[in-house]
Amino acid sequence: MRPDRVTKRLLVVDGDEAVTAWLSRALSEDFALAPIRNDGSLTESIQKSAARSDLALLCIDRYDDASQALLGAVSEALASCQTPIVLVTDQETSAERLVCALEAGARDVVARAQGTRLLMARVRSVLRDAETIEGYRLRITELTQSENLRLQSLRMAAHDLKTPINNVRIAESILRLTAPKRKEVTQSLNMIRLMTANMNDIINNFVGLFEVRAGQLRIQLAPFYLPETVNDAISDYEFAAAQKHIRLNNSVDDGWVIGDAPRLRQALGNLLGNAIKYSPSDSEVKIYAFRRGGCIYIMVEDQGSGIPRAEREELYRMFGELSPRPSTGESSTGLGLWIVDHLIKAQNGTVGAKFPESGGSRFWVSLPEYTALDSAAAGRLSALAADPAASAKGATVALTRSNVSSDSETGG
Repeated sequence: MRPDRVTKRLLVVDGDEAVTAWLSRALSEDFALAPIRNDGSLTESIQKSAARSDLALLCIDRYDDASQALLGAVSEALASCQTPIVLVTDQETSAERLVCALEAGARDVVARAQGTRLLMARVRSVLRDAETIEGYRLRITELTQSENLRLQSLRMAAHDLKTPINNVRIAESILRLTAPKRKEVTQSLNMIRLMTANMNDIINNFVGLFEVRAGQLRIQLAPFYLPETVNDAISDYEFAAAQKHIRLNNSVDDGWVIGDAPRLRQALGNLLGNAIKYSPSDSEVKIYAFRRGGCIYIMVEDQGSGIPRAEREELYRMFGELSPRPSTGESSTGLGLWIVDHLIKAQNGTVGAKFPESGGSRFWVSLPEYTALDSAAAGRLSALAADPAASAKGATVALTRSNVSSDSETGG
């Protein structure tokens, strides 16, 4: 053996003595071989050696049902270390059996009759591939750790920023009650309220951006009463709508869905915020719902300028550039719809939009309906609505369908 060339350690699982002996003669000068007998302690022996090995060579006479079972056992034992496996056979394998071997976990198959040069080339090729995969895996781990660190830092910054924002909100509320009732004072207080709300939206959207990118979007699915969440979302934007004399017409007054109520509130808030930003003063934003195909669709319809047909593919892209501008110069991060798309799809829902020829936009989100399995449970609706913890337990409720409008076409 030449020490300067021994760079890799190979497990040699002895399933056939003749093949094992040939393999040892062919590879012992270039690799460190760790033989393992195919006996009752096979799995334990492989697991003990796997972490220190770069490749496993399984020596068999031919690839038959018994060999496939052995390959399955070796593959399972090496799964945690993701060590690649090369089958070395005494007899050449048919195409059909070769496919079976590769599907069962082998990275390659070499027959003894093909000679030592091909064996060496195949082994080195698999090792190179394994090194490349491991390099990618390490890089992904580094990127994930870096993304998680950024997300953690952003969450901490968001928490620290929200404290003074909440203090400003409290101060604004107190001043509104105690300050002189003069036009300039009221205008200043209105500006403070709008700007703190806008800052809160920006923080939520950027935290959402990093949560999605880091794969850490926190979703907790449970049944909840839809009108309550819709009302909460609307309440967050009533003041902004009032400043532009925009009427918020909400007709969602029934229905249970399965999703994450705070995340739906955030998504609907983004849709409502956009509707208000892009709507002219003295207009109307409608919020309504209908059922179809086991889901409840929540619509947000405005009377703005809509989205040009050529730009509609950009709607849900991160920082998508669209030509329509907020009607009174409000700010926009370009993240709102992208966040909506990820929030709703993470709850097994769908998103979409329609733009009627007459003008305006109709954005919708849908979530799976929480349907009645026990009609006797209808009386528990109000109790569940008042107790989210009870709803989260998955109690069966009956739904009265008469007050949720039916629509003949998704998107109205």
